[in-house]
Amino acid sequence: MRKFVVVVCLFAVFFCTTMQLYSQESRSNIFSLPEQAHDAEYYYNRGTEFHDAGQYNKAIEYFSRAIQIEPDNAEYYNSRSWAYFRLGEYELTIENNSQAILHDPTNSEYYNYRGNTYNYWLGEYNLAIEDYTQAILFDPGNAEYYNNRGVANAWLGEYGLAIEDYSQAILHDDINALYYNNRANAYTWLGENGLAIEDYTQAILLDSENAEFYNIRGNAYYWLGEYILAIEDYTKALLLDQCNAVIFNNRGNAYYWLGEYDLAIKDYTQAILYDSENAEFYNNRGLVYDARSEYNLAIENYSQAILHNPTNAIYYHNRGNVYYKLSEYNLAIDDYSQAILLDPTNALYYAWRGNMYVTVKTTTSSAKKNMN
Repeated sequence: MRKFVVVVCLFAVFFCTTMQLYSQESRSNIFSLPEQAHDAEYYYNRGTEFHDAGQYNKAIEYFSRAIQIEPDNAEYYNSRSWAYFRLGEYELTIENNSQAILHDPTNSEYYNYRGNTYNYWLGEYNLAIEDYTQAILFDPGNAEYYNNRGVANAWLGEYGLAIEDYSQAILHDDINALYYNNRANAYTWLGENGLAIEDYTQAILLDSENAEFYNIRGNAYYWLGEYILAIEDYTKALLLDQCNAVIFNNRGNAYYWLGEYDLAIKDYTQAILYDSENAEFYNNRGLVYDARSEYNLAIENYSQAILHNPTNAIYYHNRGNVYYKLSEYNLAIDDYSQAILLDPTNALYYAWRGNMYVTVKTTTSSAKKNMN
């Protein structure tokens, strides 16, 4: 009987102790969960962690919880906009940018972020300019805002305005190579290649490891007819970016105009090796073979160009010219006709086809006389 009582007492002690610990743990959970559930900062921080880990949907979930608890916090909307942006949900990005602006209407960054989405991803350049202008209003010393507005103006073909913006960007940050590069691009579109070269040179001084800066300065020299200087820049660019098909093509063009046909073919072939789907590379190599009177090779290359881009009238015109040289007049007429179909306002194509009709008629008439 004593043993039974002892066992019962021990069990009672164990049971009471266990229940007390369980009760303490339960109270701890009961009190911690509601506090956590109403802490917007907790959800915001967790959302940030998920965003940084690349789990954007999870980040959106937590940012949304933070917003439910604290719907007037602009930064929560801004952070959610970044998560949507990473997912390519640009309209939702804009919506959240707008909410951030609504709750903090003097924050220049929010206008810049929304402007970037309009500018670089949605092609809404006028809306982007409005936002960048507002950003500049609240932070007139920020070079990035001027640069971004310059990009939007350039997309609209407003190169003069773009140059003004890039100049303001440089005024506020004169060691950023990108700003000089962008202004140079605008000068190029205005045909101001000399000024463009000055800016490209400054960009290269600030960032000498950027292959594209050498490439585009080479383009500026090319348009000035300075083919040797262009080749020097293209060669420097290729030392930095050895597999860039476009740069090989560009250098091939410069060699072509210098009459260095072997070197041109070598570069076009290299360009095709790195980008075998680019029709322009085949067309350019075809031009070299055409110039060397290697007509069958020219036709092969023009045909490849047409295969990869059957809507470009020039390729048909070029192949038609070679057929004409080979006295394949009917094939030439077919190609000129296709060129006209694709570009019916180009008088040159009609003129060449007209010549072919005259040539065919004359040839046929002469053949009949010989038969008689």
